[in-house]
Amino acid sequence: MSVGQGSGVLALALLCGCGGGAATGGEPETGGHRDEPAKVAPSADEPAADAPGDGEGKGGAQAAPAGDGADEATTALEGKDLEAVLQILLSDPGLLDKLHLKQPGRSPLKLSGDKLPAKLGVIAGSHEVKVVPEPKTKKEAVLVFTKIERTATQAKLFYRYDIEGVEGRATFALKDGRWDLSANRLIEK
Repeated sequence: MSVGQGSGVLALALLCGCGGGAATGGEPETGGHRDEPAKVAPSADEPAADAPGDGEGKGGAQAAPAGDGADEATTALEGKDLEAVLQILLSDPGLLDKLHLKQPGRSPLKLSGDKLPAKLGVIAGSHEVKVVPEPKTKKEAVLVFTKIERTATQAKLFYRYDIEGVEGRATFALKDGRWDLSANRLIEK
């Protein structure tokens, strides 16, 4: 009996020891304050409460994948990456059908958007696109990019083509140094 009781006590000690090990495992990491932002990120309630205070620097970076800090984690999509993504988007048959580039005044395709450079090496149909100021009316054939963003290996483009009553959102993924179109959702208004 004393052997059985000893085994029970040993098993209990091991179980308690494991819990104690986990607690002490948290102590050595106490560059300790580093654990606090990690605890903030999983909770949806805490980042909002900490955001005005000291959570902006550390908590904002942790909260970025959750969506609240997505704006902080976004970077500009520029240069060759922007041209590659636009070329892929403007080669999408679903979008090309909605642009009606064979109609008078629609080719070369005109693009507009705050994040677009004055000159792009992108072709739509059989012509190089033109970057123009944002249209003043909805009757102008201009594909307007309302938002262009990049987060790590993903890019999102939000656009509208008012003359046809179309809005869209395209998502791209960077794989092995190449951009691929993940989704292009077109909505007719």
